[in-house]
Amino acid sequence: MRPVIKRSVQRLYYSNDGGYMKRRLQDLLESNTIDQNDPLMKISHGSNGKSRDINAIYKDLDDISFKDKYKAELSITDGHNNMNKHARDIATGKPWTSDEDPMDTSLRMLLDVAPKSKGGHGSVSNLGFKSYNSTIREMNEPRSTRRSIRIRDRLEKAQDKVGIYQQDKKSAEDIEKKEASEFRALYAEKFTPIGSFEKLRSIADARIEESMKKGEFKSVKTLYGKETDVVNNHAHIDRTDYHLNNILVRQNIVPPWIEKQGSVDKDIEMFRKELKRKLEADILLRMQRKKLFSTGNSDLLEVFKSISTSSEQFLQNCFDTWAPSTKSFLKSNIPRLNSSLRSYNLQAPLPTQKLYLVEDRELERARKGVDLEELFKTEFEKQLIRKKPSVETNKSSSFSIFNLFKPY
Repeated sequence: MRPVIKRSVQRLYYSNDGGYMKRRLQDLLESNTIDQNDPLMKISHGSNGKSRDINAIYKDLDDISFKDKYKAELSITDGHNNMNKHARDIATGKPWTSDEDPMDTSLRMLLDVAPKSKGGHGSVSNLGFKSYNSTIREMNEPRSTRRSIRIRDRLEKAQDKVGIYQQDKKSAEDIEKKEASEFRALYAEKFTPIGSFEKLRSIADARIEESMKKGEFKSVKTLYGKETDVVNNHAHIDRTDYHLNNILVRQNIVPPWIEKQGSVDKDIEMFRKELKRKLEADILLRMQRKKLFSTGNSDLLEVFKSISTSSEQFLQNCFDTWAPSTKSFLKSNIPRLNSSLRSYNLQAPLPTQKLYLVEDRELERARKGVDLEELFKTEFEKQLIRKKPSVETNKSSSFSIFNLFKPY
């Protein structure tokens, strides 16, 4: 029995030893084999792990760009079975670029010109709830069915009433809009000012045509043979302008250019008065410096003879020294007045337009407007009036002092 046991133990040992060696050799093979997919091995050998992915992307680039370019068309081809014709036309149509197609424009104009249907009480009833069953069949229907039919009829009548009310409301709004437009056209000339005779003529023509449509000119035949006031006493005024002016006077209408003319003339007059006043004040100041009022003589010619000069020469010298000092005053007022003159000339007729102001002309006008003799006389009288109260006060004061020392 013992030899048998030894042989079996030896077989088991050898079989186990052979399996262990096999596994050991397999482990050594795996440890010494290089894995090409290992990232560390790729980095150590200098190869990039993403190179394969990038190359694949480059290969698919043409396909991706094609799909992106024709994305809308591809989406239509993929889902054309699930879309109707209207949806396909919208999807394949060109996007709107704010430019209207001529075909769409002509279609819209035709729809606008076509008369719109006017609904009313005699319009076609609503067919949405209309029952198509006959009366006999309705009688044979059960009670629940007949009740639903009655409800349907009531809904139909209610919807018809709503439609009639909306149509009547729209027609009333249209009438109100028409009346409002007629009112605006009738009183347009009262709301907007008349800027020229041409506009007045157009308004008159519109009034005449409107009166002819109303039949207000049927009684004109009764005026045949009667004299009319067509006499134009002004030879330099056109006949049409003359009659239009008479119409304006009778209607108490003042054109805006006439109102503007009054304000412009007033501003120019105030400017010239102020310029003349400045020149007169400068002349009086120079007379006082030369002590012309202390001579006691009111005759200007004799006063100027005493200083060996003439009135014209004295006035010219004063003007030459005064004119440069008025540049700031002229530059601040003349552009403003010229601007108002420009707006007035744009409204006024050609014969009534005004010329612009010029500095040299206004200075010369102020110099010519100064009356030297009258200016000297008025100032001389004012100084005499000022001196009289002072003389009287001196006399009264001296009289009171002498009374204090009056001997008794």
